[in-house]
Amino acid sequence: MCPLIYPDNTVSPVVLLAAAKPFAREAVEAVAAACDELGSTLKKLEGYKSPEELYEALPGSTGCIIRSDKADADFFDHAPDLKVIVRAGAGYDNVDLEAATKRGVCVMNTPGQNANAVAELVFGLLLYHARRRFNGSSGFELKGKTIGLFGCGRIAANVAEIARGFQMTCYGYSRSGRCQYGNCSMLSSPDELFQRCDIVSLHMPSNAQSRGCVDRKKLSSLKKGGILMNTARQEVIDEDALLEVLTARPDLTYITDMKPSNVDQIRAALGEARFAQQVVTTPVKMGAQTLEANVNAAVAAVQQIAGYLFHGDDTYQVNVP
Repeated sequence: MCPLIYPDNTVSPVVLLAAAKPFAREAVEAVAAACDELGSTLKKLEGYKSPEELYEALPGSTGCIIRSDKADADFFDHAPDLKVIVRAGAGYDNVDLEAATKRGVCVMNTPGQNANAVAELVFGLLLYHARRRFNGSSGFELKGKTIGLFGCGRIAANVAEIARGFQMTCYGYSRSGRCQYGNCSMLSSPDELFQRCDIVSLHMPSNAQSRGCVDRKKLSSLKKGGILMNTARQEVIDEDALLEVLTARPDLTYITDMKPSNVDQIRAALGEARFAQQVVTTPVKMGAQTLEANVNAAVAAVQQIAGYLFHGDDTYQVNVP
């Protein structure tokens, strides 16, 4: 717990909802209702086109809710009244934690609120690939396949639960050695995960330890016909190694919810026919894009802001005070 910002509950904090990629309408309505209930004033800025628009909206805002919007040092320089910012989602690599901490701003995320949405997307993309993009040719079934979870948090737990419904065998690896789902056998190393599983699904945040951790060695060790699924972060893949390994091994498939930064190089190296067979990518990041996930994450963000300001609840704080 931290010292209370508003100990007497008589002040109405201003909460800025700032999202270049707008929330679902129902989510915004739910946020407005939650703000009313919690005694906060809601200010909305959705679909903005430039950082300057965002900077103009920041003064006077005590709390702020963002999605994948960039909150860097310039952002915090323009937010003199800000006490707490919540990333509506699990990943917070778009927030400059050092800059926030320097200015005394609490940074939070909303872990688990979009976990089911991302897990369902994993299987939507897998089925799309398994059934040959619905081109009429014979594909394969997920039943009996092995799926490895690299990172074993809430999203991975949801993936494991869905995998059980497909009668898949689930393995996991995390630095902690623990998984939040009991039906997942833990392995001793990520290398073993890549070597053993038909499908490897990535579920780790982007940080100093994870960036580039899916390297040439791991990619090369994928089983024949192996599939790498990335609904985590682009940065966890060594994309130069990805290009090399996909080129050398036409049996491998890369399925991702974010285009590789070198996607044009990969396409040129593989050619259109092989690229269409080996790479599946969503046009834009879709992991959290469900109505339910939007509402869950946005309402949780409002509640966390109120909890922090009025009760000193810093449960989901991700920066060091």
